[in-house]
Amino acid sequence: MITRDFVIKKVFRRYVWLVLIVYFFAGLDRANIGFASLSMNKDLGLTAQMYGFAAGLYFLGYILFEIPNLTLLNKLGTRRWLTTIMIVWGVVSTCTMFVQSSSSLTVLRFLLGVAEAGFTPGVLIFLTHWFPETHRARINGIFFLGAPIVSTLGSLLSGVVLKLDGVLGVAGWKWLFLLEGIPSVLLGVVVYFYLSDRPFDAKWLTHEEKEILQNNLGEKSKDCKSEYKIGFLKAFTNPTVLFFGLAYFGIQTLSTGNAFWMPQIIKGLHLEDSMVAFVSAIPPFIGAIAMYFWGRHSDKTYERIWHAFIAAVICSVGWFVGAMLQSPLLLICALTVGSIGFYSLLAVFWTIPTKLFSGISATSAVAAISLIGNTGSFIMPQVIGKIRDVTGGFTGAFLLISSSILLTGIIILIVGNRKAKVTNSVSSEEERISLERFREFDSTMKR
Repeated sequence: MITRDFVIKKVFRRYVWLVLIVYFFAGLDRANIGFASLSMNKDLGLTAQMYGFAAGLYFLGYILFEIPNLTLLNKLGTRRWLTTIMIVWGVVSTCTMFVQSSSSLTVLRFLLGVAEAGFTPGVLIFLTHWFPETHRARINGIFFLGAPIVSTLGSLLSGVVLKLDGVLGVAGWKWLFLLEGIPSVLLGVVVYFYLSDRPFDAKWLTHEEKEILQNNLGEKSKDCKSEYKIGFLKAFTNPTVLFFGLAYFGIQTLSTGNAFWMPQIIKGLHLEDSMVAFVSAIPPFIGAIAMYFWGRHSDKTYERIWHAFIAAVICSVGWFVGAMLQSPLLLICALTVGSIGFYSLLAVFWTIPTKLFSGISATSAVAAISLIGNTGSFIMPQVIGKIRDVTGGFTGAFLLISSSILLTGIIILIVGNRKAKVTNSVSSEEERISLERFREFDSTMKR
């Protein structure tokens, strides 16, 4: 007899590795400018603020084209649209090796944002088509493991590529964009032939397996009240969406700090570029481990709000303490604590708002939250760059990031508790069944 957990395990094995790889290259093409900046800024004559503006312009393109991208994704399907945007962003990222000035860099960064717009919320919506809500934190956590993997492996990979500086007369940062952009193009082709939009489209599932999976996915729609069935325009006037958008603003403030400025922060410890890449890999590596177990614990206890809040506080403390330290070793320790909190927060965050919405309204809500949050990604690199130019250090930036992520935790706690009847809408009996199913699935996965 085919069981529910057998089908979920089958889906898990087919898609999770692909989702991880796709996220890895999306994050790599977005964030490799941080390591390129170690020598690129000097070659192009960029100040910290000019670099921050160029790096952050990615998110302006992302913000402006996120909804059009998601609209096309819903019309064309995940498989075809992901293939398209992956090939485009891979080409744009590769072309960044040819920039000659701050102007050409800003144009390509904007185009990269346009190409990647809708990617993360699109994948999150895709996961809701395949995994029931009771497993969402664990699956989201694995998806967002791409972030620390990018920071860890991406740092080490970038350090190796930068050593190609001067080979064939090409600067190391140009090799970086070339060798890290091409794989996205190739992976886009793989996605087209490997992905299925929904369970009933999957030829690799039997009819019985499709029925079992679809029936279990229906659990989520039963919990979603009609008041949350909103369209694109209403999403931006819904208080819950706006509050979670503000919370995500704080998350993205830290995300851009990690992606675009971490190499510069580590460089300030007077290390060689290759050593900068190695040291930069330490905090996200430890954060990735914490992320997996934090998301798993959230699923096991079926609790989201306090998991998110505690993670945000840990992250805030790490960056606040880091602002006060002068010792390189202690600073790395503080940044590691910050990474533990940050990646643990990522594992849980999206399970909260996505539980409130169903169908097309879920796309609208996630798009709105992502759009609002990504304004922080556009604004903060420039603010941090300005602080760096004016003060000559990153202390002010550390305090700003710490405050933003603490505000995120407070918002999640307050709004989450206020909406407790919706966000925790499963009955005690349904919760008991959900927990039993998670434990059965967990033991199956271990075997």
